Amino acid sequence: MKTLKNNFRKVEKLLEKCSTAIISTHRNPDADAIGSELAFYYLLKKKGIDAEIVNFSPLPENLRFLPDSDRIKQQKRIHNKYDIAIILDCESPERNGYVIKKDKIKYPILYIDHHKTNPNDPENNIINPLASSTSEIIYYLVKHLKVDIDEKIATCLFTGIFFDTGGLRYSNASKSTFKVCYELVKKGISVREISKNIFENRRINSQHLLAIALSRLKTTVNKKVCWTYLTVKDFNKTNADNNDTEGFIDRINETEGIDVSIFFKEIAENMTKVSLRSNDKYDVSEVAIHFGGGGHKNASGFIYNESLKNTIKLVLNEICKDA
Repeated sequence: MKTLKNNFRKVEKLLEKCSTAIISTHRNPDADAIGSELAFYYLLKKKGIDAEIVNFSPLPENLRFLPDSDRIKQQKRIHNKYDIAIILDCESPERNGYVIKKDKIKYPILYIDHHKTNPNDPENNIINPLASSTSEIIYYLVKHLKVDIDEKIATCLFTGIFFDTGGLRYSNASKSTFKVCYELVKKGISVREISKNIFENRRINSQHLLAIALSRLKTTVNKKVCWTYLTVKDFNKTNADNNDTEGFIDRINETEGIDVSIFFKEIAENMTKVSLRSNDKYDVSEVAIHFGGGGHKNASGFIYNESLKNTIKLVLNEICKDA
């Protein structure tokens, strides 16, 4: 916590030198990424800093309810110059989609993240693996900077926290997380609206795709690893897109008696996205790192440049060595 406070002070001094800022996050952003971006946008505006949000991927439809979400731009690269760039919930330029160009930024890029596999210097960035979400980190930064948390900021932060903790059901929801949520709810936010939009707003195409994925559920010999997969043909058949698979891995992880759940998603002929979840007995981040990815102990993932069939074989072999 001492290091975190020191980093907050460094960020405070850095922001005092800035008049313009660009905010971005990872490709295919989720509710924590978008929620923390919008909250940080409001924070900067209240500090008198002219800020923009630019992402590689489009805004997910179910997050358009968030205040001022229409301010988020989709661009492959930034074109203007800024004093500072803040990349949230993301560990690398590659994961960001290379939206941020260093030659357009006056000061070093600031990373704020809660993934333990983030390789950036923890002394000059804000990286806290103990936080439930990047939104929770932003909450404490806002408090440190003595910026008033209004209903808009509270809605964005609660959305990010609520999503990344699975509605406060996951093990990453700590005492601190519940305390933060309590403070945010007091700002007059609608928990029901947030919950409905992020957990109960699935397209019929997505439901059809989920049915296919669940119909293919398999377990390993010891019944401790449960997995399924989707192909490009499945997406074409259901007229679904990448955003329609949000939360699929969590449905797989609901299977009784398992330690690890895996969702394989074919992106192209030789490209497969893999999502991993586990209980407290197994650290799936080690598997993700082995294949070039990262994440948390109980929630990680990676994209592998190999066919779906070969990726499934390689990942199951790696996991079944220990699971």
